Amino acid sequence: MRIIFVSLVVILTCNCHQNYCPQRSEKITTRHDEIRKIMRRYWINEYETGNFYWWSDEERKITLNELSKMKKDYYYELSDPNLVLTIPGPGWEIKGPLSTTDNAWNKFKKEHKEGDELFFFSSDSMSWAYLRGRAGYILIRNNKIVNRIVTKMN
Repeated sequence: MRIIFVSLVVILTCNCHQNYCPQRSEKITTRHDEIRKIMRRYWINEYETGNFYWWSDEERKITLNELSKMKKDYYYELSDPNLVLTIPGPGWEIKGPLSTTDNAWNKFKKEHKEGDELFFFSSDSMSWAYLRGRAGYILIRNNKIVNRIVTKMN
């Protein structure tokens, strides 16, 4: 009985299956956290290299400043919620890996190779509130995005 009680106390006080374990004093990274970071790098690169002709010089300067901060800090929140950026982060929902045999998307099936991973993503609630929400699927190969399909946006 004593062993069961002690075991229960240990389980309740240090649930290391969550993202934080007090005994180790460090954040435990899950595969979904890694996917969010991969997506973040991909999105930031798109914003940095994309030709968004409607951005004024001032908007471009502010945007690139925000992106440089985001590169350094995964938990960085946009300082200006009115920016037109949708950047993957901790609040984004990730589901998967999923099976491509369940999907009817021919392009994904053609590009899918053994060992690839398919994930569902949805941006955080603030992006939906500011009409910048995105949801869809990404195909990951060797920790890089090979393809993506946006199935919902506002």
